[in-house]
Order: sequence, then structure tokens, then C-alpha cells
Amino acid sequence: MNEVKKWLRKRYDKTPKEAEFLFLETVHEADSDRRMTRIRKLPKLLRGSDSEYLYLVSIIQAYLAFNPRHDFELLYLLPNAMRKVLELFLEFKLPKMNFSDKMSDDVVTKSGLSTAELSALTRLVQLESHSDDLSRLVEWSTPTIEEIERSAMALMSLIKTLDPVHYNRLGT
Repeated sequence: MNEVKKWLRKRYDKTPKEAEFLFLETVHEADSDRRMTRIRKLPKLLRGSDSEYLYLVSIIQAYLAFNPRHDFELLYLLPNAMRKVLELFLEFKLPKMNFSDKMSDDVVTKSGLSTAELSALTRLVQLESHSDDLSRLVEWSTPTIEEIERSAMALMSLIKTLDPVHYNRLGT
């Protein structure tokens, strides 16, 4: 898909009416077990991103760029998106270590984030994304909007501090 997107993007950017990004969406009819497939436009974020990492970063950036406290559609997705972004980023910065060790490594602890910010970010991505407690899967999330917002800001700050070139290329 990425190779086709790269090829079509050149044509699409020059003359959008000559090329279109489409995808097949599978849906189930509400009143039956019948499955249908629709042809739809590829969502803009997927069209513009060449990787899941870039897509997830764009979700976090979109949340922070607009009115975060009122964007409830993204709010409950953020802990998982943040976990994946943090894991992928730290995998390149600190390979061959488990997640907990990475979060307590000197590179991360000396990143400029306070101990409270690092703890809140770690807690959010650990508990909300990988909890051992089944009740978290069947109940509403416990963190407040402010906790999620602060953790998203801390994550982007961590990336910016540890790798400013990378951060700037993310289009923030």
C-alpha cells in the first residue's frame, strides 16, 4: 500500500482530480448478519502517513493542537496511541531493554521532564494500555482529561528533548 501511495501521491498532489486514494471498508448491516464492502476515500491521516508510528503521532498532535478537553473521540484512544508511540520511539533510542527499564534509564530520567511527569506518563500508558485488571476493559477509563492531556504533552516534550531533529521532522 505504501508503494502505491508514494506513486499516486505525485499525481494526486499535482492534479487531485486525476488520482484518488480509496480503500475497501467491511461493514455489517445493523439488522442482519450480512457483511458488505464499501469503497470509500482513504482517510486523510492514512493517506498522508507512511507508517503506523507517524499516524499515531499525528493523532496525538491533532488532539493537542485543537481543543483537547472537548475531543472525546480521541480522548479514549490516546493512552494506547501514546503507548505505541513511546514504545517505538524508545526502541530506537534504547534498544534491547524492557519498557520499565527504558522509562527508568538515565537518558529518559534526565530528559527534562519532572519525576511527576514521567511517573504520570508511565502510569497512564501502563495501566490504560496494558492493565492486568479485566475491569479496565469493561468500564470507563479512570484517568481524568487533564491527566491524559498532560501525559500527551509530556510524551511530545520527551521526544523533542531526546531527539529534536526527529521531533521537528514529525511536523509538530
